[in-house]
Amino acid sequence: MKSNMQKAWLLVCFCFFFALYTSAQKQPISYSPVKAFIENQGQFNDFAGSNLPQTAKYAFLGDGESYFFYPGGFSVQLFNRSIRKKTGEIKARRNEQKIRGFKSRDEFLKFEAEGNRVDEAAEWLHYSFENANATAVLTAVSAQSVTHTYLVRDVLPQNYKSLNNLPGFDSLLYKNIYPGIDAIFTFHSRRGLEYSFRLSANADMSSIALKCNLKSIPDADGNRIITTRFGDVIEHPAKAWYSNNRQDINLSASGDQYTRSFSAENLQPGTEIFIDPWIQTPSFNTNWDCIWECERDAAGNVYVIGGVMPMQLLKYNAAGALQWTYNTPYDTASVWLGSFATDLAGNSYVTSGTAVAIQKINTGGALVWNNPNPGGIFSLTEFWSIAFNCDQSKMLVGGTGGISLPFPNPIPVVYDVDMNNGNVISSVQVTGPGALVGIPPNTNE
Repeated sequence: MKSNMQKAWLLVCFCFFFALYTSAQKQPISYSPVKAFIENQGQFNDFAGSNLPQTAKYAFLGDGESYFFYPGGFSVQLFNRSIRKKTGEIKARRNEQKIRGFKSRDEFLKFEAEGNRVDEAAEWLHYSFENANATAVLTAVSAQSVTHTYLVRDVLPQNYKSLNNLPGFDSLLYKNIYPGIDAIFTFHSRRGLEYSFRLSANADMSSIALKCNLKSIPDADGNRIITTRFGDVIEHPAKAWYSNNRQDINLSASGDQYTRSFSAENLQPGTEIFIDPWIQTPSFNTNWDCIWECERDAAGNVYVIGGVMPMQLLKYNAAGALQWTYNTPYDTASVWLGSFATDLAGNSYVTSGTAVAIQKINTGGALVWNNPNPGGIFSLTEFWSIAFNCDQSKMLVGGTGGISLPFPNPIPVVYDVDMNNGNVISSVQVTGPGALVGIPPNTNE
């Protein structure tokens, strides 16, 4: 006969999985980057690197495609991330290294870097408005309700600043990019960018000249095909109409293999015109649009970690509506996500696993504190799991600990972490010599 304790555990497990099942039936939640144009306050510079003609004013980071907009043009980054495959020889050598140990901290860090799990490849398309107005203004239009928070490096390498709750926008507007002509950019419902030109009465359509750095070749359907390493970018034929009566205009495409221009004959004078092309980017077979961990607070809000680079923390209310996105500085390539947990008040604690660090994000999506060195500068501490005590007055983090030279395998350690700043208060070694003995923080063990 099962004991009362066993019965109680069975009941708890049944209730948990039943609640999980019913909540999933009510409102399933899936991860995908929020499509929004966001003002660049430094958070996108590392992603663009030195590839842009000038610093982006607005950007969107997507899965397989990112867009960067600046005065006079925009750039499309196509990229693919794949799981790095290791040969049997490499796996055997790494296993031997684990058993043998490490002679120095640098040797251990080199070993960790070799274990990166993701390979990346990218290609860039740069578009420029040729002979555009130098005074044209780029602005964002139609703010969304979902906000975005970023942690970015400051001038000094170890300093960070938090950009809290930046708004996202549905559209971007290049005002008066040519005399009497505006360019408007939105996200296409399928994939890629939809843009349009709004011509005021009697504006000169022939002044439009959108140039790409890569050559395009026309196909039988009137598309312009740009071949990339990831597949074809398709510039679909533009449609044009008069804004007053939606009457179609017989539009002719012109330009060369790099430049897209438009012309039409017998236009109605004094009437506003819209020209509406569409740039379709390749589709990628990816398994990165996924959720890694999921938590909830006392109010029933749901918090999930998803994506790859950057990993994003997203908050959904109890009805399943997205509230905000926090972009962590962690990923699955070099600065591996360790874990995250959310307390009953809605504060989330997110760790880096290998390059140990921990952050606290409040229920409003803003960074409370960031601790890039909670285990001590001489420690090879790693944070891999988080748990609270019953009244949530303490936070315990499970991981591994740094060891004095020469390095053997990292030893499992439980850390008592200060919830006010992320510092390690004390730690207990779980296995090996001296197991279950308190170890003072910030010292060799």
